[in-house]
Amino acid sequence: MEVSFSEREQKLFTLLLTFQNIKNWLKSKEISKKDLAVEQYNKIVSFIMSLKPEVAPIIPLRISLDDPERYGKVDVAIDQAMAFLMPELLNLYIKIFHFFSGLAPQPQLPGQLVHLMELTPILLKLKLTFNWVVSAIALCLLEILVNKKLKELGAETKGSFEDRTKRLYNIMKRKGTEIPQLMTSALYNVRNKVVHVGIEPTAEEIKMIMNHLTTLFKKLYR
Repeated sequence: MEVSFSEREQKLFTLLLTFQNIKNWLKSKEISKKDLAVEQYNKIVSFIMSLKPEVAPIIPLRISLDDPERYGKVDVAIDQAMAFLMPELLNLYIKIFHFFSGLAPQPQLPGQLVHLMELTPILLKLKLTFNWVVSAIALCLLEILVNKKLKELGAETKGSFEDRTKRLYNIMKRKGTEIPQLMTSALYNVRNKVVHVGIEPTAEEIKMIMNHLTTLFKKLYR
């Protein structure tokens, strides 16, 4: 089945890429790139509001380059805009996944978007953004990969996550495949922070989570 994208979805995808560029510029040590993030935000703010008018009272219409807190304000504004757009962004992500995987998309049910929209006020109240959602999903997928592989190998799936990862690590090592040590102190801490405490992960923590997930997947299903 062919996957098609509406004009709104194409605009959302463009906006998502722009958000990512702004976030990357804000992380730069160069003032010129940080200021570029501010300038780009000022250029797209009306576009954001045209897609989601409800965000208008929340994010600033313009952030001055003379404002000493300009970088933090841009960062927060982008997170808030993404939180409001999150249900649509998640739905778009699913469609993009099907587009690149070649799998037939599931018929979209109105209830799916309703449920996603119900999450938005909760996430806003908890000050959690799309980055937290992606990280939480990735960490859940790590556990699912471990459990599924243990089951495929006929191994015990009981015990704590630490017990199961060690069990899988030892089995795969005996089979000649070295998988990443999942329960390092760094990953353990970020897993607890994201999943159990509900704290927004940093850019470096997101990168670490995704690296562990993609590496484990490739090692288990190469």
